[in-house]
Amino acid sequence: MGLEIKKEKLCIQTRAESSAEHNLETQINLPDYCSDIKRVLKCNITPSVSSLNLSSGKAEVKGSAAVRVVYIGEKDRIDCCEITESFTCSCSLNFEKESSVVSVMPEINYVNCRAVSQRKLSVSSNIGLKFSVSTQENSEILTKAQGDGVQSRKSKMITDNVVCCTRKVFEMSETAAIPSEKEPVAKVMWSKSFAVLDSKKAVSGKLLIKGELYTKIVYCTEQGAAELFEHSMPISQILDVPGLSEECSVIVTADVIQSALCVKSDSSGENRLVEIAVKVASFVKGTKREEYALMDECYCTDYEVNTNFEMGDFSRLVHSADRQLTLKKTVDMPNSLKKVYCVWPVDESAGMDGTGNKAAGKAEITFGFIYADEKNSISYCEKSLDFGFEEVLNESYDKLSCFCKVCVRNVQFDLQQNDKVNLTVQLGLIAEIYHRKEMRFLSSVEIVKDAPKKRSDAALVIYFADKNERIWDIAKEYNTTVEAIKLENEFDGEIIKDEMMLMIPCR
Repeated sequence: MGLEIKKEKLCIQTRAESSAEHNLETQINLPDYCSDIKRVLKCNITPSVSSLNLSSGKAEVKGSAAVRVVYIGEKDRIDCCEITESFTCSCSLNFEKESSVVSVMPEINYVNCRAVSQRKLSVSSNIGLKFSVSTQENSEILTKAQGDGVQSRKSKMITDNVVCCTRKVFEMSETAAIPSEKEPVAKVMWSKSFAVLDSKKAVSGKLLIKGELYTKIVYCTEQGAAELFEHSMPISQILDVPGLSEECSVIVTADVIQSALCVKSDSSGENRLVEIAVKVASFVKGTKREEYALMDECYCTDYEVNTNFEMGDFSRLVHSADRQLTLKKTVDMPNSLKKVYCVWPVDESAGMDGTGNKAAGKAEITFGFIYADEKNSISYCEKSLDFGFEEVLNESYDKLSCFCKVCVRNVQFDLQQNDKVNLTVQLGLIAEIYHRKEMRFLSSVEIVKDAPKKRSDAALVIYFADKNERIWDIAKEYNTTVEAIKLENEFDGEIIKDEMMLMIPCR
């Protein structure tokens, strides 16, 4: 008959993280239209990635950083100055260019800013670049070895077979108008753009995504006050994703990697127009749920065999969430607080761990406050809030791998007392929870034809089985088959539930 071998293809996604840093050192000489510096309030740095080039195992990043220094100037009014600095950074990565998708997100690790004189600032900061390398790894799994007396034991394994994994970048731009009830823009102090996806639809080789791109801007007015302006524009994109089909489950994220603002005057001559231009990087992964019968052990009743084993780390998505949370907190402020001009998120971080049928997460958000005290002196402070959240799963799992991300979508505040501020924060939460299962499986089987097994002299052997023994182990020990033992003893099952006597047919 000969040995018949069958293998099935499996494609999994592996993800590796790496990081690099760039120290940004610069000095700012105030232009003539800026007032003298009395006191520095805050230095905001917004990094953007303009290009990502991959070659020879290295990632080369080119980007820019918008440096905005908010300070108290003449007549104790808020003022701001801004410069843009370019930077380049490289990082050694382990990736295969054809099958790997590399993404990078910039962040600010720290900022130090001081006034050297009334017209000069010294800024020192560190830009962190977080790299993620997603690689499609194709392999073959041995699912059948039959013939020449080979006996195999199989275990069912369900996993997500990756059919596509790609990164797409698209651009969006629009001119927004400051409403008439707000003061016109003098200078921008802080800005943030983020994307929220509402729907996705996979068709043959393409992905249709819809959502909103939100931009929030904190600016100072000619009177030295602070204002918050918010704008949104619809996202409607068709992304080319080779390999994607209607049957796929799709995970898609959208991150703003570059943003630029330009303030212009309207027909009345007031600075009420803001040109917004952004680049959005979208990561798309398409999977199909597949069931495999992995061979985790084998032996041969006729010959000795050579076997090789591998360890596989298989995963499948068991829960995902994309929802909005409302967080209400009261924060303590300085006792002399009289007025809060604006509040905005400075930093967001989150993590999640899961066990059993629950995944618990923790997040921390730092908010920046511009406020005035009883003497009308304007100041800046930061307050951090932490909170927990939980996802409940339909089933219980022994090993979970979790990914989560939080994003502040809206902040409302009111002054409760002269030393407390009530915050109502609308948060977006994205969570992906995977069941991870490590399995040892056969990768190859080879029959040694010149090493036949010795035949038994007996036709039957009496065996006293212990409780919880496996029929497979008994059959392997006596070089027979599971089917022969079951047939001889009129037994239907894989495990011996109670102590019993078995008749073992020998070969």
